[in-house]
Amino acid sequence: MRFHLPTITSLLLVSHVSAWVTDMDDKPFIDPFYDKDGGLRLEAALRANLPEKAYSSSHWSSGWLPDICRDIASDWNHNLWDIDAINVTYPDCSTPWVLCRHKAHPRSEQELLGLISRIPVRLRQSIATFIALPHSFSRNGDESGAAGTAGSFTTVWDDYWQVQVLLHEIGHSVDSGVMLAQLPKPNNNFDLSLSDPFQAYILQDKALNSNTHSMVEGFADLVVLAVYDLHVNPPVGYKFNPSWRDIQHAMEGIHYYGSLAGDIFRNNGRCNSWKAGPHTPVRI
Repeated sequence: MRFHLPTITSLLLVSHVSAWVTDMDDKPFIDPFYDKDGGLRLEAALRANLPEKAYSSSHWSSGWLPDICRDIASDWNHNLWDIDAINVTYPDCSTPWVLCRHKAHPRSEQELLGLISRIPVRLRQSIATFIALPHSFSRNGDESGAAGTAGSFTTVWDDYWQVQVLLHEIGHSVDSGVMLAQLPKPNNNFDLSLSDPFQAYILQDKALNSNTHSMVEGFADLVVLAVYDLHVNPPVGYKFNPSWRDIQHAMEGIHYYGSLAGDIFRNNGRCNSWKAGPHTPVRI
């Protein structure tokens, strides 16, 4: 899920997405989406083929958090003193990421840092700060879902910490970041997924890869499939579903722009100039 702000920009996004949905309403979606066991087999396959990396970590001084962790934890009614901020460095990048973890989160700090390490570095680098919160209710009374992303931070609640969830959420970040930047200039799009060049791939297909009928959410799911495709079933074969040919053009599009963006779906190499900068440290 992508977090949206109630601005003119987001209203324009909703308008664009609504127009796309009207054009796509007659398209079925692949069912079952990945395989007969759904996301369980997908997650197991991703973990088997994206091994954990070594890491070094250190805790922030007591009373300090990244500003985004302070804001999100406050919005979801958490005591800021229950949030630990941890710097983590992996062998594929000299600059650290930050994990903000609530002390009541069901997954351990070590488990979460290991899970983040499985994400290919040129995808992982789009996120500066990962936030792990237990099941929550916001100040407005909203109940937490699975996950949400805006810009260079991702929040994942409760026990939804999975490789496929992180890949999906990071897909939102690269959609509006490094992959969007591959479009020819001038570029007035807010996301690659909402651009005419990318939608041209989708229009050629018989089906959609997501039952949300949202181009933005469908794009994030394509990122998951692209990583799966390159590491679980190489060479490229789209073997994740017997009906893969029905979304063949979407897969071709996501791989094409992923390659232009620096081969970001492959689990190799190092971070680069697209590494997201840190959020601002603030006192609690």
